[in-house]
Amino acid sequence: MVSKDFSKRRIKDGDYMKDFAGAEYIKCKQWAAKMIQNGSTWDDVSNLCVSEGCEEDEFDRLQNEELIIPQNMDFDDWKTFVEAIRGSYTQITEIYGISDGETNNLTVPTDSGSAWVKYKEHLLGRYTGKPKMSGEAVDMLENNCHWMLNHLERDTRSIGPVKGLVMGSVQSGKTANMIGLVTMAAHYDWNIFIVLSGTIDNLRKQTRNRFMSDLTQSGGVSWRVLDYTSNSDYMIDVQSKEKYLTEDLKLNIYQSGRTNNQWMYRYVFVCLKNSRRLQNLITWLHSDPAKAARMRIVIIDDEADQASINTVKMGNPQDEEEIERTTVNQLIIDLVKGCDKDGNLSPAVFQAVNYISFTATPYANVLNEAYKESLYPSNFICSLPESNEYFGPKVIWGSKTDEDYSGLNIIRTIPSSEMNEIKQLHKGQAFTLPDEFQKSVAWFLCAAAILRNRGHKKPISMLIHTTSIQNGHFEEYDTLKNWLLRERSTGKILSLCEQVYYTERDEFRLADLEEGYSKYSKLQNVCDEFPDFDSFKSDISAMLNDIVNIEMGKEKELIYHENGIHLCVDNCRANRVTEEGRYLRIVYPTGEELSYMTKAPVFIVMGGNTLSRGLTLEGLVCTYFARNVNQADTLMQMARWFGYRHGYELLQRIWMPVLVQQKFELIEEIDEKLKEEFEDFMKKGKSPSLFGPRIMSSSKIARFVLTSKNKSQNMIACDVDFSGDSYEVTQFDNNDDKLNENIRITEEFLQSLGEAKKSDAIDSAYVWFETDSEKVISEFIEKYTIFDCSPLHVDIPIFVDWLRQMNREGKYLKWNIAVAGDKKSPDRWEISGADVGKIERSKKKKQENYIDIGSLRSGRDILSDICVSELTSDKRIVFETGKKNGKNLIRLRYELGLEDRPLLLLYRIDKNKGKDSKYRSRIETNQDIIGFSIVVSGQETGSDYIKTVHVRQPE
Repeated sequence: MVSKDFSKRRIKDGDYMKDFAGAEYIKCKQWAAKMIQNGSTWDDVSNLCVSEGCEEDEFDRLQNEELIIPQNMDFDDWKTFVEAIRGSYTQITEIYGISDGETNNLTVPTDSGSAWVKYKEHLLGRYTGKPKMSGEAVDMLENNCHWMLNHLERDTRSIGPVKGLVMGSVQSGKTANMIGLVTMAAHYDWNIFIVLSGTIDNLRKQTRNRFMSDLTQSGGVSWRVLDYTSNSDYMIDVQSKEKYLTEDLKLNIYQSGRTNNQWMYRYVFVCLKNSRRLQNLITWLHSDPAKAARMRIVIIDDEADQASINTVKMGNPQDEEEIERTTVNQLIIDLVKGCDKDGNLSPAVFQAVNYISFTATPYANVLNEAYKESLYPSNFICSLPESNEYFGPKVIWGSKTDEDYSGLNIIRTIPSSEMNEIKQLHKGQAFTLPDEFQKSVAWFLCAAAILRNRGHKKPISMLIHTTSIQNGHFEEYDTLKNWLLRERSTGKILSLCEQVYYTERDEFRLADLEEGYSKYSKLQNVCDEFPDFDSFKSDISAMLNDIVNIEMGKEKELIYHENGIHLCVDNCRANRVTEEGRYLRIVYPTGEELSYMTKAPVFIVMGGNTLSRGLTLEGLVCTYFARNVNQADTLMQMARWFGYRHGYELLQRIWMPVLVQQKFELIEEIDEKLKEEFEDFMKKGKSPSLFGPRIMSSSKIARFVLTSKNKSQNMIACDVDFSGDSYEVTQFDNNDDKLNENIRITEEFLQSLGEAKKSDAIDSAYVWFETDSEKVISEFIEKYTIFDCSPLHVDIPIFVDWLRQMNREGKYLKWNIAVAGDKKSPDRWEISGADVGKIERSKKKKQENYIDIGSLRSGRDILSDICVSELTSDKRIVFETGKKNGKNLIRLRYELGLEDRPLLLLYRIDKNKGKDSKYRSRIETNQDIIGFSIVVSGQETGSDYIKTVHVRQPE
């Protein structure tokens, strides 16, 4: 046992962690971390998160019943321990994951010679003084990479390859997480890193160069980034051009404190998902059996839902692309299994193979194949959390479950008439840009001029994505170029810029960003100054006077114009049709080239598939997106506007049709629920090899599917549907008779329940306990009018049928009913012993034909029917922590014993209240509105009704 005095001295010396580094303290640290992440303070943790006077009893319970605190620690040492780990703990967003079996206990490398330490310092700008990430974002990345590291294996010869999946949002920093994982794994003697990078060689080179620039040499690691050659006998070092036979590999291990001439070598390959290149790589890896036996391989499959998926199991290949995709799928399986290029098990057995698929859209990966020798992530699945600096789907579109995200007013609508004009333009039958297209370009010119006047030195881009057809891109290019030249000469474009600028300037300001994204960590740095148009008008003129392509010099070097607008077409034909001395595709200047420029270069980029996956458009401030797609994964990958927007947060604008807007809103909901599913798996200890993750499937938008049929050929209906979720009415027609009838039906129903009881958990709520399920159905749900404008108009009848089936099976026989409201409201709703304040809601302005309030339920009201006084001390801690944290409240109900007790939560929306803003207005009905939310806790139920899908598991 460590004496208190000695421990304190070591804490002071900064060497205290050595005292608590043993495996016996792992559970202690995990418990403390969980309490902090659930909202407790370090003082709470020091007191074991219990009331004063109960600490010793709780210590005894955690030590002898829960087996969390080791036996070699006594109560007096606990505070010393907490102080020790407090000094090393960084508060970060949780990472959610699913794993199969025990994980490793590898620590984050801290040795000065560690590749991870060097990479971390590189991200923090320790060498250049220019951080690439904030400290908070780097802490989050470290946590992500550490979690993944501990799910890899260093010897898989007896257990078979490890296969996992990492879900990261579009443009959210997946590559940084890949590099971070590689640097940590290099410290622990994984020595071969293979990155499978898409189907387009330009994007592969972009990824390769990113690895090459970020993997800095350190005092312990010497990196070799190797590339393919036409000769499968050897690879070539990209930097030194040295040829490498397999026998030349130095597969030594890491030792702390080694001198420079004793560095360990680590090898990185960035390989195109192309059958020829994969065959060459596999042949090269197996060419020296002695070396192969010492290879500890990590395979990172970037954009893993592209090309890696088996697409022809259901039938014969129909075209060359499909044949190639299937060949690639088989070759990746062969690589993971340790087979040669012909699919035969090689005598050169790798010591370890770990395959990790990275993607923002994992639907195909978990719906395609789940048999043992497929690429299905049978060992682990995790979701990378998003930094509070990231503008992702939840930020832009808003969340249905998280009140902190109400959406941003940066979306502008392309009318259906303009979509028809775009089609004519693609056919060469239109000779000018449609109106909204013109406005988007005008706004981009204004935004670019403002950024340049602010001293912004990095590239500034606009994305135009309207079709996948290459001829359409060139028609678009010609039309845009001619329009710019024509309107420049008449001066009309400057007038349009001025008009658009003054219309848009106040539509999205700092106060609006604070309202829609209150958690944005850089709010204090956002520039909210919008100058008069005349102050930057001349800069727009300068750009318009130099409308160019990127130039190509005599030595094939690329030349950029500081004052001009670079027009780019990025597709596979662009290199073949460009004029002499011009480069039509998008290539941004290097950091060194930018350092010689006095102004930020400006780019307008048109294209199709090459812009829809993997490619980062630097400084993307404006997007005109008119392409409609019926697959969720394909559409999400096209969203290049998601990402980090430091310095131009308020200048972002996106133009798109209403239907595409609705699809993105639905995708956001699907993704949010999928991430919750991953967390649920982790908490319940389910293995992805036994249970396929459920993915929400919806019929809200006709013919809109998760992924292509061939990619989801093993998709089946889940047994789980409405359980473990919540549903609320948020759309209403302004119909006095029906609104008034809903009030009457609700009040008659509540009066029939008798006297309500004051909620034990929520001050502003009243509850009726244990109401028969059939009474809830027949006297409220079936009588209440759900308007046609609400998606629940379709879903609720299915829910009712499912619920009655559950009732026949003895499930969900009793409900709790609650009314909740605003306790400060002077306008009250008094009904059957309940006295709650009417709530205030406003409607979205963009919906003109009906009332859409966006969100009904106040988050913690979901706990209204928790009887806190009846909870055990353990459950009370869980309740208080969960209520304070405000996250995963449906799961919290399950943990607190309400797994078989649905909740009907009712609100009365005051017709006289509601705030007017740029995006919302008063409801302005003649009658109050009754809104309801249904919450169903629970797990598998055996339903026949389909709300979610998962992969068919092998028998």
